[in-house]
Amino acid sequence: MFENYLKIAIRNLMRNKLFSFINIAGLAVGLAAFILITLFVRDEFSWDSHWTRSSDIYRLENTYTRPGQPDRESPNAVDPLKDIFFDTFREVEDITRYFDAGMTVRNNGELFGQRTLFADANFFDFFSMRFLEGNAANAFATQSNVVISQRTAEKYFAGSSALGEVISVRIGDEFRDFVVSGVVASPKENSIVVHDFILLQPGVFCRRALVHRRLAFRHSPDLCAVCSRHRHEPYPCGAAGYCRSSSAQGAGRYGNRP
Repeated sequence: MFENYLKIAIRNLMRNKLFSFINIAGLAVGLAAFILITLFVRDEFSWDSHWTRSSDIYRLENTYTRPGQPDRESPNAVDPLKDIFFDTFREVEDITRYFDAGMTVRNNGELFGQRTLFADANFFDFFSMRFLEGNAANAFATQSNVVISQRTAEKYFAGSSALGEVISVRIGDEFRDFVVSGVVASPKENSIVVHDFILLQPGVFCRRALVHRRLAFRHSPDLCAVCSRHRHEPYPCGAAGYCRSSSAQGAGRYGNRP
């Protein structure tokens, strides 16, 4: 019986070729569009969701307002905001800061351009990276330590363990030696934190420096309620940029991708 149905279906398709082509082509295009849109949305919502407690981690953003110019949003923030948030919001458990810069690295007499993260000592409390060599507790034991990714270790120390190796970084007008204290798994593609080469930020951040900043809350908060409570008035989420925050899980949607 199924064979008869199949024959009838093929006969009808051949009898109405144009009508059959339009229907089949439309179905194929619709399915392809659905699949592509689904994959795109899934990718957008997967950014930075692999971090432990990603739902409790938020990126602080700034909106710069200048007279006569359109507002400009930025994932960076000035350093004094760290103290302000600790003093104002009891819901904030911890804050970490980092910024990236292009540095010159010297290894075995050769010079390389290297994207580098300068981070606070509590950086690994926020970003649960898997250590292949070394551990997070001793990663920044001294100012002369550097943590690199697996692919960076293969780039500079192919065929041997990178732990304990020395690599020079140009700081100002001179090269300084740093000891590899840890090797972490290479960054995932769906993350805005490219941690191939991490140095401990020496001293304090410049008070006017623009840095990336992540806040860890004690539990996933209602940010609008938090903002309203501290302003003593109802405040719609996102209004005037006051409540503008993005969870680590959704940070990739703001376009700050590597």
